This record gives sequence, structure tokens and C-alpha cells, in this order.
Amino acid sequence: MKEQNSKAATSTDSVPAVEASVTSYTKEQFLGSAKYSYQDKDVLAALLDQDKLYTADEVQQVIDDFKNKEAE
Repeated sequence: MKEQNSKAATSTDSVPAVEASVTSYTKEQFLGSAKYSYQDKDVLAALLDQDKLYTADEVQQVIDDFKNKEAE
């Protein structure tokens, strides 16, 4: 029974390590991606910082925030 507990602890311990690794990309990599429309790329070109790395979630949030922003 101790073996089962140690195996369960080992597999549980490895899960957070996988979740912690998130890939980041440059502004140019997002602009070259086929995932985004021309309009989205225009937003990214204007709003992303050239020297900063972004995750895909962060970039999607920038796009969503821009699209949902109220016109002034």
C-alpha cells in the first residue's frame, strides 16, 4: 500500500511543473502567425511592446480588450 501512495504523490507532484511552463513569444512572432486576422495583427502591431515577450493568452486579452473598449 505504501507503494501506491508514493506513486500517487509522485504523479501529483509532477502536474504543477507542467502547468508552470508557459511559452512566450515576441511581437514579431505573433504578427507572423496565421492564427490572427489582419485586423488583429494591426491591433497587435500598435499595442504590443517590441522588446517584451507575451503568452498567447496575454495577446488574446489585448485583442479582446481593444475590441470591447468603448469608443470615446
